[in-house]
Amino acid sequence: LHKPVGAIFISHWHDDRTGGLTYFEKKKIPIRMNIRTAEAMEAHGLKVPSFDALSDDGYEMLANQRLQYFYPGPGHTTDNMVFFLENGGVLFGGCLVKSMEATGMGYIDDANLAEWPNSIRRLQIRFPGANTFIPGHQAWGGPELLTHTLDLLAKAQQK
Repeated sequence: LHKPVGAIFISHWHDDRTGGLTYFEKKKIPIRMNIRTAEAMEAHGLKVPSFDALSDDGYEMLANQRLQYFYPGPGHTTDNMVFFLENGGVLFGGCLVKSMEATGMGYIDDANLAEWPNSIRRLQIRFPGANTFIPGHQAWGGPELLTHTLDLLAKAQQK
């Protein structure tokens, strides 16, 4: 987009979300994450960069856009946050939300399978205006991604 990066928002502690943070830290680009993420990084021996702590529920203005952040509860990890751009109805669900291409839950060693459905339901309630969902991997879609994630969780819990 040839635009400067104003800030980096981290959804959870796994290296597919935190890898490369030292680069952004060296470039003096603000890093924003929940304290749970910093604690999980530290507990797993990862370097915690300088960061601005996000509360469990809040927002900030970015380039005249309101970006909401929200901790719906445990799921893929204990710290997964989501981000919602109100203008456009785009929810960045990270690895908490599965794409339609997903046929299983993926990496679940750090997951809370029992609470994950509740966290998805909190998203459905909290962001009824969301119409585009960006999962952690693969293609984006609509609200059907949340239903698909719940279906995959039900199958995973039956095993």
